[in-house]
Amino acid sequence: MSGFLLDTNTPSELVRPQPEPKVQSWIAAQTLDTLFISAVSVGELRKGITLRSPGKRRAELEKWLESDLAILFSGRILSLTQSIAERWGVLEAQRQLAGRPLNVPDGQIAATALEHDLTMVTRNVKDFAGLGVNLFNP
Repeated sequence: MSGFLLDTNTPSELVRPQPEPKVQSWIAAQTLDTLFISAVSVGELRKGITLRSPGKRRAELEKWLESDLAILFSGRILSLTQSIAERWGVLEAQRQLAGRPLNVPDGQIAATALEHDLTMVTRNVKDFAGLGVNLFNP
């Protein structure tokens, strides 16, 4: 497989009141079948929406997650498999031994990118430094 795995902050950037134009432009220039998202990111997005106070914005974000994002990434939401979990365990242990703990979702997303040979698209390159993942910050 080749293409891009979007870190959670990439699709979430697109639904901000004032999204970063460089991120919007980069996404718009890509062929959809080269863009993937991790099921872990879906969980992180759901968590963020659930933590919001009930209201119009939360309802808009719920609709975006359940409809727009689900349709946009249909067939390209990558599950956490045993192999990915094992890669994550190794990444987590290596970082822990180096005294640089790894955020669990970040580690699982990085392991997904490695497992599928995808370039990670993230606004937080430093979170993934030293993990062996090809990184791109639009």
